[in-house]
Amino acid sequence: MNDMTSLSNEDDAMTPVGEEFSSSPKVSTEKPAHAPRFWEAQDFDEEAYLAAYPDIAEAVAAGTVVSAYQHWLHHGQHEIEAGLRPPFTTAPPVVDTTLAPSVYSDFDEYGYVHLNPDVASVPSPVEHWLNHGRFEARVAPGIRPFADRSLDMNRLLQHPFGVNFFAPLSAKSGLGTAARGYMQALGAVNVPFNSLSLDISRYGDASKSPIRLPSWNGQYRVNIIQQNCDMLTNMARIYGRNILDDHYNIGIWAWELAAFRPDWLQEFGALDEVWALSNFCAESISTLSPVPVRAMPLVVELDTPNPTYDRAYFGLPEDAYIFSFIFDVSSVMDRKNPLALVQAFKKAFGNDPKVHLLLKYHSGNADRSRVTKLYSVARASNIRLMSEKMTDAQITGLKQCCDCFVSPHRSEGFGLNIAEMMYLGKPVIATGYSGNMDFMSKDNSYLIDYDLTEIDQNLGPYLKGFIWAEPSIDHMAQLMRHVYENRDDAALKAAQAARDVRTRNSQQAVGLQIEGRLKELGLQQEPPPFVRNWGRSVDAVWKLPISSIKGKPWEARVNNLLLKPTISLIVPVYNVPGEYLRKCIESVIAQYYPNWELCLCDDGSTSADTLAVLEEYQGKDGRIIIRHLPKNLGISGASNAAVEVATGEYLALLDNDDELPPMALLRVVETINARPSVDYIYTDEDKINEKGEHVDDYCKPDWSPEHLESVMYLLHLQVIRKSLFLKLGGFRAEYTGAQDFDLALRISQSTTEIVHIPEILYHWRMIPGSAAAAIDAKPKALQNAFRALEDHVRIRYGGSAKVEHGKLTGFFRVRHDLVGKPPVTIMIPTDNRLVMVEGRGEFNMIDNLITSIKAKTTYPNYRILVVDNGNLTAQQRERYERTGIQIASYKGPRSPFNFSAKANFGFRQVKTEHLVMLNDDMEIITPDWLEALLEFSHSPEIGVVGAKLLYPDSTIQHAGVVLGVNGNSAHMYHGFPGDFVGYNGYTHTIRNYTVLTGACMATRKSVIDELGGFDEAFAIDYNDIDFCLKAVEAGYRNVYTPFCELFHFEGKTSVRTAQNPAEVELFSQRWGRYVARDPHHNPNFAPDRIDYALRQPLNDLLKQQDPYSNG
Repeated sequence: MNDMTSLSNEDDAMTPVGEEFSSSPKVSTEKPAHAPRFWEAQDFDEEAYLAAYPDIAEAVAAGTVVSAYQHWLHHGQHEIEAGLRPPFTTAPPVVDTTLAPSVYSDFDEYGYVHLNPDVASVPSPVEHWLNHGRFEARVAPGIRPFADRSLDMNRLLQHPFGVNFFAPLSAKSGLGTAARGYMQALGAVNVPFNSLSLDISRYGDASKSPIRLPSWNGQYRVNIIQQNCDMLTNMARIYGRNILDDHYNIGIWAWELAAFRPDWLQEFGALDEVWALSNFCAESISTLSPVPVRAMPLVVELDTPNPTYDRAYFGLPEDAYIFSFIFDVSSVMDRKNPLALVQAFKKAFGNDPKVHLLLKYHSGNADRSRVTKLYSVARASNIRLMSEKMTDAQITGLKQCCDCFVSPHRSEGFGLNIAEMMYLGKPVIATGYSGNMDFMSKDNSYLIDYDLTEIDQNLGPYLKGFIWAEPSIDHMAQLMRHVYENRDDAALKAAQAARDVRTRNSQQAVGLQIEGRLKELGLQQEPPPFVRNWGRSVDAVWKLPISSIKGKPWEARVNNLLLKPTISLIVPVYNVPGEYLRKCIESVIAQYYPNWELCLCDDGSTSADTLAVLEEYQGKDGRIIIRHLPKNLGISGASNAAVEVATGEYLALLDNDDELPPMALLRVVETINARPSVDYIYTDEDKINEKGEHVDDYCKPDWSPEHLESVMYLLHLQVIRKSLFLKLGGFRAEYTGAQDFDLALRISQSTTEIVHIPEILYHWRMIPGSAAAAIDAKPKALQNAFRALEDHVRIRYGGSAKVEHGKLTGFFRVRHDLVGKPPVTIMIPTDNRLVMVEGRGEFNMIDNLITSIKAKTTYPNYRILVVDNGNLTAQQRERYERTGIQIASYKGPRSPFNFSAKANFGFRQVKTEHLVMLNDDMEIITPDWLEALLEFSHSPEIGVVGAKLLYPDSTIQHAGVVLGVNGNSAHMYHGFPGDFVGYNGYTHTIRNYTVLTGACMATRKSVIDELGGFDEAFAIDYNDIDFCLKAVEAGYRNVYTPFCELFHFEGKTSVRTAQNPAEVELFSQRWGRYVARDPHHNPNFAPDRIDYALRQPLNDLLKQQDPYSNG
């Protein structure tokens, strides 16, 4: 919930904790500008310190250390910060009695268990929340979190009039810019204040210890707390609830939608008033607020641009007109809406080199997939994307270099970048909706028309069903064109904008509003008149009716297993937040299958929180084995060390912040019972986001070697026979970060005893900086993955193959050399028809295909075989024969037509080992299409290779065929845009399919002879699918490659209205088992969808997989 995106760097940078106080000029100079970072001696708890550190107690007793305070002052605080000692606070981290009964007197146990199903079996949900949940930031309906706020008027009156300003003053972010602006505004008027810089980077980590403020006594009467609604509980947790006591608390909140979230209602309890960044914000918040809400604008002031940072400095064209947009990806990219701007710009200017679009963004890792899409859509010579880190001065310089700013936002709480560009006197085009309308009008800017629309999915804090604006792309393009062509008019509006913003949003103007509001409240009076409303928000509460699930009837199922091997879970541990580590451990403890051992290897952790959790479980369960390494060996070394203490027959790999569902090991062992020779097992998975929600299902195909050589699709859960692991030498340190990929590649060379369990048996946690959150979050890991694949290719293929980067980040392409450039026959059955294609008119299909082959094909050693029905014209025959094209005329009956018979006739005419069969209604797109096919079809392990086929409108005709969808078979993503990436990149990935279309089919003559060609019982339908299935039955693999692309004018060669019932029946009888379970199509996908959608919602699927979850 952060509207303010004027951020100088790609990543927020916070000042390390050691929070500084700073004073306004009106505060007595007796207090230094920066208070010392230590507690004053009278506040120090000697006994607690000595109890926490027995070695210091011994030293004090021996007289070698004067006192606990002196040790802490000169040594202890630095040792704690360095991680050499566990954090010290004067209060234990969990003290139930600190909460008054009024906080949880209306606790909604029903709702709490529903929202937190992992606590369903606790004896008392309210006790769980008191002792654990509130420290884990769990949502608890019915809680009044600030009901115990002290409201002592005598204590309040002991403080003089003035402001204690709490804000992220050191943050290099929009929030930090806003905070510094408010502090400057306070300093510009007659309001005494001091300030405390809050480190909001600590909030996302529940393991962070509370901070005791240096001699905090709440100097002034008023607290102004610039913390968004969803930050308040974390702030209180980190900085202490007492900062809210006996003061008039004003919160400064940002919010970007017209509706406010009801599940945040209880957060109002910390405050007596809310200041919002705009009237739009204030109106939204006030719809639910039990306290007064006022708009309090941001200060908008920039330093004079440094002339050093000119266009030449940024590499921008001197003579071009530059439109710009600056945005924060982490503020929800869909809300910022840069894709709409790209579309409008292209509509307005195309590739005009005299006009450029500059998109400057930061925090790209927050939504890498959308950033990737933006790069794809914005691919043009006159569009530039920038993500470089910049200083404030550089950012200001960059803004000065631009001619016009465009904000295509769907909603803004304020619009700081918009206001700053107006401050600089730049023309601004922006959606005429939300917070920016406080300072924008038709007199000073250009407002984009919009329609209100419903949000169709949860996007960060913005929930499905809420409303925002959809700006008109056409109108945006018109306004951009107008500004470009009418610069005098634009300059007049920009000048007015600068005057308006500099007047309305100056330090003095905002400071006077703050001062005026404080005086309006009478906060300088004694007693202040606000007392009648003071604390009225503490009873704010949110409730939700929910239910719980219980039951454990799995014992009989376990007892019926013939084999009950021990599964050793290998968990390298390093400085993981304690909350996540505990959840990981508890998820193993919660397994239905009991014969496991948890091998935790601490890789030299320095985090007291991590070590405390390990200590908590030390010796508590014989199945929990904890090994501490004397030094950090990295994840590969720690994993190998964990294996060293493992006693199980199989190893299961588990990351220290992830979780297993209770069914996981039971299903693994049942698989071992079904196939005792299995060496390697992998399962499906999903992810857990920071809210604890299950997202991003990954339901995988069965064993797919070519897929593995394109991307590490196996991921989690991996279970390996320990003897094989040891035989392979374990993990290799040189591939750390991609060690599991390296291991999987080596396993693929060592065994075929590989089984896939098509069930979600692993929950991968998404946290910032993790590979679960973004595939490129760890660039070194991607580099090591590339190197691991190179090593695999070297071993498996010798010097006949090389590795290249694939079409997507983190994906690869193994290129196989075609030694000697073997000859290949392109066989084209044809009926010599014409086709009418929109935008191209009518043309002869076979002529067009041959022309495109000759014009575009880069592979040198090919020949063309045209198989006609004797209906080529004399001119065609003469032309084809003159250019070396072989013609074979099929003499079989034309009615009833039998395509399989005609294809088999053609196969018999082929004289080369390698061949590609093409429909005549095709056209080449990629010049190296033949190479892309042959580099797989030449392999003796491959039966059939298929291509990516597009309709003339560039939508997908073929990107793989699956069985059991829409009846017997279906083309996945049929009709989707040609550049659609699809489920886990499937359209862009070399991968295995069971069947592929015969419209473009590469194979070998020897395979055709072995399989008997096309079965002529399938005259029209299923002949290609039947052939592919026969290849699979014969032990071959079939491969799809997106690097071979052709246009396909499907339906023009032969137009039919229905399938032959006899052929349908024959296919069902012969191949029904594949229709029921296509090995390369996960059974969790819907049988009536071609987009890899689940057959049911993800949470429902998880419940269905665990028959005991409803017990």
